[in-house]
Amino acid sequence: MSNEKLTLEHLSAYLPYEIKIILGDGEVKTVIAIREWLGWCVTYKGEHGETNIGLKVVKPILRPLSDLDVNQFLQDGKMYSALDVLYPDVDFTNVDTRYFYMKKAFQSIPLNINYVDFRFLTSNHFDVFGLIDKGLAVSIHDVANYTGA
Repeated sequence: MSNEKLTLEHLSAYLPYEIKIILGDGEVKTVIAIREWLGWCVTYKGEHGETNIGLKVVKPILRPLSDLDVNQFLQDGKMYSALDVLYPDVDFTNVDTRYFYMKKAFQSIPLNINYVDFRFLTSNHFDVFGLIDKGLAVSIHDVANYTGA
């Protein structure tokens, strides 16, 4: 675990794309705003209207970069992986080519990619800042088993 903190910079990249957070009790909410209110906090719609909660007690729910290789995007009636969408001219049927691009994706955090690719990844809630490994975010695959750690 790292002693880093979740920051405005981390969350703001995902804000236009309905990023979900998990609270300490495992409840999942959709962020509607980030505000400065006695420190930076996220705002979500609660049972009694809008609720503000500090960044220290929430974790965004993100896809790990290992999901880049999973077929999850539907285009023209066919399922594609994020790699296929990001690099449409590359033939990923070759295992060595797929391995090279996956290794490239994990090589550096934050990623060294262009803005269009960054927007694609953040709009699909991929962990472009390495927050899951730092304990600052929860993998989408671990939400059901989240214990608030």
